[in-house]
Amino acid sequence: MLENFHFLQPLWIIGLVLPLLWLLFAKKKQLVLPKLIRQGKVRYPALELIAFETHDKYNSSSFSRSNFTPVIFLTMLVLSLMQPVKYGQTLPADAEPDPVDLILVVNTSVSMTLKDYMLDGQQLDRMAMTRLSLLKLVSEFKGQHISMVILGRPSSIWLPLTTDFSLVKKMIERIKTTLGGRSSDIAETLTLIQKQFSVENPKSLISPGNTSSQKIVMLASDGYEQLGALSPESAVKQLLQNGFNLHALAIGSVKQPEFSLGKGHLIYQPVDLNLMSRLAEIGHGNMEHVKNLTAIDRVIENLESPAIEKIVENRKLIISLYQYPLTLALILLLIMLLPMSLTGFPGRRARF
Repeated sequence: MLENFHFLQPLWIIGLVLPLLWLLFAKKKQLVLPKLIRQGKVRYPALELIAFETHDKYNSSSFSRSNFTPVIFLTMLVLSLMQPVKYGQTLPADAEPDPVDLILVVNTSVSMTLKDYMLDGQQLDRMAMTRLSLLKLVSEFKGQHISMVILGRPSSIWLPLTTDFSLVKKMIERIKTTLGGRSSDIAETLTLIQKQFSVENPKSLISPGNTSSQKIVMLASDGYEQLGALSPESAVKQLLQNGFNLHALAIGSVKQPEFSLGKGHLIYQPVDLNLMSRLAEIGHGNMEHVKNLTAIDRVIENLESPAIEKIVENRKLIISLYQYPLTLALILLLIMLLPMSLTGFPGRRARF
């Protein structure tokens, strides 16, 4: 039964020395003071609460009830400061997901014009499939904020972190190929993200109250024609060291489709699954090859996995009990402050 009781501030137990000291002083018939102090006489009204005299002896050798009133008052006051609680019924376990900031990185290089998707009898290019995939991802995402970055050469921030997911969808629909140039540079883009979304950056795009959120970069690309002095693998390692995780959406087919790619397009380049998988592995994330929109369901499952959730189990209802000793202490204080005619406990004036 006693295992259900607990003190939230047990260190206040050292305060119980106060009633013990009171008992020691109250047992003495006379309080011996230093010689210099005994020569003066001081009247202090607040000392009327103290039930001992410096020179007068008690009329009785046994303690009266008024002697124990301050002792009980101090004891109850200390108990209330220790904040006693009682554990009640066990609450059902649930999952509390960590706040997640999702940064969508979209490749807009010329290779995204390749038409190697067929959806509902309609031929789609990689950019159109990317837009459909991201729209579904945003619709089912349960995180805090979403941002968008254009993967090109040069790269750019398309949309800062926002909670307005309807705005995110509108910006996704406006993305088109060659928006960031004909080629792409993953390393440059990830370096831009590291600088712009870093907590250390005074002009960071992360709000001050959002520094504890988990930051996930979702790279949607076919991995085609990577330029730049820094390798994508090195950029992902730096990103990981700064608290970012990277997931990858591999866009495109691994082989040339049987249906026509249309006129005026590039020589067919398959999606680079090796590169995308390697980047996701370095970034402690997952890679999904988007063959159809069902791949987004697996992406959502990865984002909501127990790896980014805190499972709260064995929680119990906490019932505070501090008000009971505190109430009793206040009642005793009121008794000590009331006139002698109401309580029957005489107050003594200390003189020294």
